[in-house]
Amino acid sequence: MKDPKNILAFFIPYLTICGVLYNLAFWETFGLNGLEHIDISKIIQSSIYPIYSSLFFIIILIYSRLEKHLVETVDINGTNIVFSKTWERNLFFIIWAIASTIIYQHDFMPFRWQAFSFVVSLMPTIQIFETKILIKTFPKNLSRLYIIFIVCFGISISYGSGKYQSELIFSNKKYKYIISNPSNLKSDTLKLIGSSDKDFFFTDINNRKTIIIKERMIDTLILFDK
Repeated sequence: MKDPKNILAFFIPYLTICGVLYNLAFWETFGLNGLEHIDISKIIQSSIYPIYSSLFFIIILIYSRLEKHLVETVDINGTNIVFSKTWERNLFFIIWAIASTIIYQHDFMPFRWQAFSFVVSLMPTIQIFETKILIKTFPKNLSRLYIIFIVCFGISISYGSGKYQSELIFSNKKYKYIISNPSNLKSDTLKLIGSSDKDFFFTDINNRKTIIIKERMIDTLILFDK
């Protein structure tokens, strides 16, 4: 990965995957497929927020001191492993599956999707770590574990961030809106879902209908923050 070309070849697909997951999660809350309306540049651009939101964990991982015995265990073949016994792995998998399911299905915490993203990323991190991938580039176990976790967390937080941002709008906690007053109809508050290069997407306050307005039909658009 020391070659800049290799780094670029990795990050472009990686950012694309993160952007796709973010948009799929965000738009599905409103029953829409955002990938039908946005181009590749916006997909990659939308991956910036999830990656930025993972900086907190990146900083903690860099400066924290984890218990090294959890990651320095070596099996008889010399492969770095996290769990030396089968029952330990099985127990972790059961706890991981239960925790992921509970967090996903129950909105009982302020940072539900951030917690879900963190928990979900643990299993692939361990699975990948126990292979020899990147072992030449990052020979130290702890450093390699950090890198793998950050990559996995970046992917999972992309989905989690999309759900988190869309649910803020869906639940009327934080959104931008306009007051619509078409002829022969009563005034209605329209929440902005998002926009593409050609369209603006709105929903009513109860999320019962979706309104798509062509950009060329709008001269001036004034949005208010809720």
